[in-house]
Amino acid sequence: MKFIIIGKNIDVTPGLKDAVENKLGKLQRYFTPDTEIHVTLSVQKEHQKIEVTIPVKGNIIRSEQESDDMYVSIDLVEEIIERQILKYKRKLVDRKQSAPAFSEAFRNEETPIPEDEIKIVKTKKLTFGAMCLAISLLLPQVFHIIGMQQAGSIFLPMHLPVFIGGMLLGPIYGLFLGIFAPLTSFVVTGMPSADRVLFMMSELATYGMMSGLLFHQFHFSKQKFGALSALIISMIAGRVVYGIVISIATYIFGIPLGGIPAVIAATTTGIPGIIIQLIFVPTIVMAIVKGGYFDEVAATTKKA
Repeated sequence: MKFIIIGKNIDVTPGLKDAVENKLGKLQRYFTPDTEIHVTLSVQKEHQKIEVTIPVKGNIIRSEQESDDMYVSIDLVEEIIERQILKYKRKLVDRKQSAPAFSEAFRNEETPIPEDEIKIVKTKKLTFGAMCLAISLLLPQVFHIIGMQQAGSIFLPMHLPVFIGGMLLGPIYGLFLGIFAPLTSFVVTGMPSADRVLFMMSELATYGMMSGLLFHQFHFSKQKFGALSALIISMIAGRVVYGIVISIATYIFGIPLGGIPAVIAATTTGIPGIIIQLIFVPTIVMAIVKGGYFDEVAATTKKA
């Protein structure tokens, strides 16, 4: 590594220079020999601050620490920079990007995810899941309020947050979201009707679980049109499950639900909603994925 050390309102003594190089020199295993580390030492009143900047492929890894003792500031900044390096590396790996500034040994080394980052991601997932559930309750009510009584069967508003939640949160979240969206709606608003809620739960649970399985476990998220493909397959799977449970109820238990003709009619009626899903679900999912909201490796970086 190449150290570039400057001072503002402070003389960079040999002792300070050695302290910086010895402390930050521990980072050399992460980088190639020609990587530059820019270090600025500054003093303002009683605050003694160190700023460290490492340019890496269109970004910079940066940290600053201050205390009333420059040597303490130097000690503090090394740990922060190391955490940022590990986060940045994991981010590049997840996005399949190269990391020419990193040493070959470090690139090939597995990087564990700290527990605090995992907790943050779990909290985000719970929050996003709750938001999807709330939207699944609100959207049908919006159509009901404006007087479109049959809008639920035409536009399928409850399906949208279930598909989105399944893809972004995974199969388990998707499964429970698909179960609780219609169930909660029934308890709170009385819709869907009592004779339909169990069948809708089976359909939406399949949507949420299947979309999560395909997008995560089967890595559709890494394909060019993966979100759209996962959506279409999940749609088909959900309709098949819905058709099976309706058929069992109709032809085996004698419940007058219409059987297969009713499933075909419901699918035909819902074509506008299916089109809306095909347009908006992949767009929203990929926008959130690219935005890095659920990245376990969200590195503290800054555009160069």
